Amino acid sequence: MNITDKSQHDPVTDIKMPGSHLRSALLATEEVVGKQGMAVILRQAGLDHLIDNYPPDESHISGDYSFDDYSKLNAALLSFLGRGGRSVAMRIGRKAYKVGESQFNTAVGGAATAALRLLPESIRLLKGVELMKLAFDMMYRQPGTHIVFRVEDRGDRIAFIAETCGICAGKVSDEHMCQLFAGLLQEGVVSTFGKEHAIQEVECRANGAPACVWEISKIAKE
Repeated sequence: MNITDKSQHDPVTDIKMPGSHLRSALLATEEVVGKQGMAVILRQAGLDHLIDNYPPDESHISGDYSFDDYSKLNAALLSFLGRGGRSVAMRIGRKAYKVGESQFNTAVGGAATAALRLLPESIRLLKGVELMKLAFDMMYRQPGTHIVFRVEDRGDRIAFIAETCGICAGKVSDEHMCQLFAGLLQEGVVSTFGKEHAIQEVECRANGAPACVWEISKIAKE
């Protein structure tokens, strides 16, 4: 995968993010590649200041961390992993969801998640993905930040659409590069419903698309 910086400034890189979100990705990555590998990745990303100095576990947006940091981490991770790196990045995304799962539950409330299980199966997954989208909206509803996420019902699939994707912000790639977020979405579905659903990124801003799009199959894996 060949990843470079965009020739013109991408305003999505300026979006501020909670330190806890970046921390979750860092902890998940370190669990897979180890501390030495983590240090190599952070140096390659130009994030040397984060070596042994991860952001605090707080949901407040302090302004110290942005989607620029997030995309630099992802690009360096994919470069470090090389061939087969996308599947590993997806596994890291799943681990990142587990690390930050309490934040999602706090944002939407445990009662709302529990209520999903009472809905008819035909609409349960759609409402669950919409609830995940709502959780992101609530966590980023703070001064100095603005995200644009949407959910669409596409028949046998559900599309999660991010016009402001932090995973590939400011980057150009010859392949879709947001597998880390795909893993996060997939683990969110498993955590909520206890079933695996296939998920695939079908459009990516790093390839010139207006938004990153992940499609989630409505049919659970056997």
